[in-house]
Parts: sequence; C-alpha cells; structure tokens
Amino acid sequence: MINRSIFKYSLKFRKLIEINFYHNFFDSGLLKKYNIYPLPESLRIMNDYGIIFKRTDSGGVFLSPVDDKFKETNFKGSINLNLAIDFLDPYFLSYTDIPYENDIVIKFENNFKQKLHSGKFIDSKSITAGDENIKGLLKIELNKNDMFFGSNSIYKNEPLTFNSFMNSREVYIRYNFQIDDKSAKSFYITDEDENIRLKNFKKRYLASGLEVRYITINKPVKLSEFMNNKFFLKKDDNFFKSYTFPLPSATARNIMFDKEKNLFFADVIVNI
Repeated sequence: MINRSIFKYSLKFRKLIEINFYHNFFDSGLLKKYNIYPLPESLRIMNDYGIIFKRTDSGGVFLSPVDDKFKETNFKGSINLNLAIDFLDPYFLSYTDIPYENDIVIKFENNFKQKLHSGKFIDSKSITAGDENIKGLLKIELNKNDMFFGSNSIYKNEPLTFNSFMNSREVYIRYNFQIDDKSAKSFYITDEDENIRLKNFKKRYLASGLEVRYITINKPVKLSEFMNNKFFLKKDDNFFKSYTFPLPSATARNIMFDKEKNLFFADVIVNI
C-alpha cells in the first residue's frame, strides 16, 4: 500500500542574476574569506517570488523556480534586494586599495552596466561611513522591465551577470635590522642582478620600542598573496665579499600607513 503522505518532487530552477567578486591580490583572482547573505526584509521579498540566493566560488547566484505562475501580472515591477557582506580576513584593509579606515561600508550596486561599481575598481566613490568594522552592502535591482517576472516572455530572457573588481595596494618595502650604526656601515641591499645598491641605513623605533636600522626599497610593489621579492643583504667588505643573505619577502600582515607621507609601508623585521 502506498503511503500518500510521502511526495517525491523536483523543482527546476532558472538563473536570474550572477554576481562575481574579483580581487587581484589573490593568485586565483577571486576574493576570499567573506560571507554574503540577504538581509531579513529582502529574504521576505525573495520568499514571495520563490527566489533563493546560492553561494558560488566567485560570488553567488539568484535562482527562481520555473513556474508559469510567475508570468502573472501581479509579479510585475522591480524587486529591490539588499545583501550584507562580512569581510572575514583581518588583513583585508591592508591589501585592498581603498581608504584606510575601519568604520566604512563598501557599496555594490548593479546600476553600472555589467559592473557593481562605477570605476574600474572599487574606490572611494563606493565608500560611505559605517559604524565600526568594515562592511559591504550589495544592492540588487532585479526584474527591470519585467525581465524575470510578470510577463509572458520571462523564459526567453538570458540571466544577467555583474562583476566587482578590487585592486591590491602598492606599498614600499621597508627592511628593519637589529644592528647598530657601526655594523650597518658594512652592509648594503641589492637585487638578484645587482642593479641597485642601497646602503643609507637610518634609525627608527618600532611600536614595541625596539631600535632598528632600516632601508626602504625606493620602488613600490603591488601586494599579492604570494610575494616573491628577491632582495639580498650583502657585505661591503673585502674579506666577506661572498656574504649574501636572502631577505624575506613582504607580506600583507605588517602594513603600516604613514599619514604624514600618505604612503603604505610593508615592514619586514630581519635578524642577522
């Protein structure tokens, strides 16, 4: 005997809008370590239209069941949805080329053809004041011109794709050495082809109070997930000409913003 309380069914979904978040800091080109989710009021609206939001490797997609009821005129009109974005990487602000402030909101909107912002990359035009930790707000206007709901042609329209692009910061690498003035005079920094020769060590104090001698590489570099800056410490000494010490690459973990100079520095502490 068949148990009539058990129903087996499957729904066919159609893609409405795809969103992608790109960041050139990462080797994959895709933004990492973030959560994105519809806000409560938008969830209620989505439920009325059978819309679901599904995460993908590059962002997410809005889906809706294939159902002829969505052709009815009571589904006409634009649908405005808001999604929150939580940036989970504590170094996101260090490697992303946006204003260096924590209490900001990054706005993403699908009002710029196929992009979620007006410029080539997310910039200050997409930034507004926030409360405390950096957040993102994605505003999606869906169903313009009754593209997906409220007309007989809804299944003839192709899904839309919108992309966001984030740019990595340019920083100056600053090597900090725990040596005194006398020792510093015998060292210099060069690259693998010895095209540069930097030996003007200066004195500074780290936030910890530690006194160091430092040299700043005079050409900025763009931060990336896997840095490979090939610089070497060598001795300017007739007895130690073969001395070569490979210097560590910079990382996004030790970025400092100098407000007076309006420059970003990647500090690398070196023990020799």
